[in-house]
Amino acid sequence: MAVTVKDIANLAGVSIATVSRVTNEAGNVSHETRSKVLWAISTLQYCPNPTAAQLARRSSGVPRNGKSRNSAHRDAGLTLRSEPIVNGDSGRVRAERLRMLERENRQLKRQVSTLLTDLERWQESLKVKLGT
Repeated sequence: MAVTVKDIANLAGVSIATVSRVTNEAGNVSHETRSKVLWAISTLQYCPNPTAAQLARRSSGVPRNGKSRNSAHRDAGLTLRSEPIVNGDSGRVRAERLRMLERENRQLKRQVSTLLTDLERWQESLKVKLGT
């Protein structure tokens, strides 16, 4: 069964909104909380589902009023370039996955940088304690 944002929130002991802020790099989230969420994501090997994200945004491309998107715009005097509106469009899925991986890469770089900084501080502290 796929890991959900709710699973991440439960493991990290935070709200779903906090998990969302961390994964979308939005809002104020303390370093400690961000670390908990990233740890939970790593532990559960969470991978966002682009189709679920589309549904949550209600941007599946399926018209709500029975008219196609293009006909509604034509009625308003606008023209749109033709785009296929297909759930699970592989190009869109790949683009979403790439964005997610880039976000994950930035988060991992920040984590590594923080760990290296902590390691340097620990080494300096140890040198002081040992008198070297």
